[in-house]
Amino acid sequence: MKVAINLFILAIFSALFSDFAVCQVLTFSEDIATILYENCTKCHRTGGIGPFKIEGYQDAVNNGIAIKSAVSSGYMPPWPPDTSYSRFSHERTLTKLQINSIVNWVDAGMPQGNIANEPEVPVFSTNSELSTVPSAIYKMPVYNITSNQDDYRAFVIPNLSNTTLAVGEVEFYPGNRKIVHHILVYYDTSGICQQLDNADPLPGYKAFGGIGNQNAKQIAGWVPGSPPLKLPAQFGIPAYKNGKYVMQVHYAPGSAGKLDSTSFAIVYKPITNGMREVFQYPILNHFIGLENGPLVIQAERKKKFFESFTLPIPISILGVTPHMHLIGRDKVVYATKPNRTDTTKLIRIKDWNFNWQGQYMYKNLLVLPLGTKIRSESLYDNTLGNPYNPSNPTQLVTAGESTLNEMMMTYFMFVNYQPGDENISLENSVITKSGSHFPKSDLRWKIYPNPAENEIYLVKPDIESRILHTKYYAVDMNGKRIVLHPKRTDNPFLSESYRFDVSELKSGLYYLIGQTEGATKRIGFVKK
Repeated sequence: MKVAINLFILAIFSALFSDFAVCQVLTFSEDIATILYENCTKCHRTGGIGPFKIEGYQDAVNNGIAIKSAVSSGYMPPWPPDTSYSRFSHERTLTKLQINSIVNWVDAGMPQGNIANEPEVPVFSTNSELSTVPSAIYKMPVYNITSNQDDYRAFVIPNLSNTTLAVGEVEFYPGNRKIVHHILVYYDTSGICQQLDNADPLPGYKAFGGIGNQNAKQIAGWVPGSPPLKLPAQFGIPAYKNGKYVMQVHYAPGSAGKLDSTSFAIVYKPITNGMREVFQYPILNHFIGLENGPLVIQAERKKKFFESFTLPIPISILGVTPHMHLIGRDKVVYATKPNRTDTTKLIRIKDWNFNWQGQYMYKNLLVLPLGTKIRSESLYDNTLGNPYNPSNPTQLVTAGESTLNEMMMTYFMFVNYQPGDENISLENSVITKSGSHFPKSDLRWKIYPNPAENEIYLVKPDIESRILHTKYYAVDMNGKRIVLHPKRTDNPFLSESYRFDVSELKSGLYYLIGQTEGATKRIGFVKK
């Protein structure tokens, strides 16, 4: 009986405490200011890209209804990837508790609380977040926006260095934060982008989707809130001497008559033996990977497409950049290991919005072994029920770079695999103490770059002393052999390497096969 009474009293106190917790009034000073300052004020501040500022209690009250709507719907903070599917570095998200706190505070009339307990409004420095003084700052010419619609403009900026160096860090400085929506930077050694710029009378040239040059290499990207790109010490992106940077800037609707001169800073580092080249390539794309193509969506139809690619080499992924246009609605990307039971979830965006796309860096290198199948599933909604559909009435949509076309691509930032990659943290750029290991392979054979464009380099083969007397072939997926001839190279990015000219090979998958007495070696590569 005594035990029952004690349990009854405990239940009453628990209920009273629970009611007190539910009814506790949240205030701006004690509960809400910290949430807003840490997650919103970086963009919603004086001179920021946000449409209003949150730099104190009155700002929060004036925009309380909008803040509640934005956070409860998940529209803000802008973070498209589904965090229940995969996680990334520097995520811009609110917890469920934080969202509920903001909603309950607004619903309670937005009380201020004790002003003495309100944290200081953060001051965002205009100084660099790079780890050191920039090696160079590249700035586009002043551009007067002429359109009130989405305006995509590419600006060619010469790299005046007469030395090939490695890009280690990149930081962006939007000139006019109220109109600059996102930025992408490429590196071009072909001269094609300069020709496009010369043909346009305005500064830069119009460049929706891409920059009109598939040979240019993507370096980095920026959306509001993005941190600088910082590659681990042993990684680098080559910037060949006398090449040119191409900066694509997306200006938001309503920008006509406004001026911008955006810039970006780069920290270079010398290319040393052992430095690893970072590649960015659309491993999944609608040109070669579609399983149920072509990419055609009839008017008033929804259709899901599938594309895949099986890796001919082991790679280690740093980041991922999915890409669609205006009628894409849902995209999921995953990798199935060769054992077909181990699946790596790479990224999912359940509510695609073309205006909020970016490059997402993983917390650690993700290792995908040889034979891994990377696959993407993308849903397209070409009905009037899609709020982003640009056509009314709806029209037939096909693949292409125009606003009214569609694309299905996933870019990956990756390096060729090396033992220990499983242990590299991208958040801290250090090697952690994980004990995982990758299955052994013939690591004395390495090919750079992979994917390749016009040439490949064979690095430190085990038959070094007889390499010039070995027969080499590129073998395609149909078994056709193409004889290759090795030549010594002084490529500063590689040591003890031999160059093979593959410019005449068609795009596709190949094996480089070397035959010498008593041994046959092969290693896969991709020709772009």
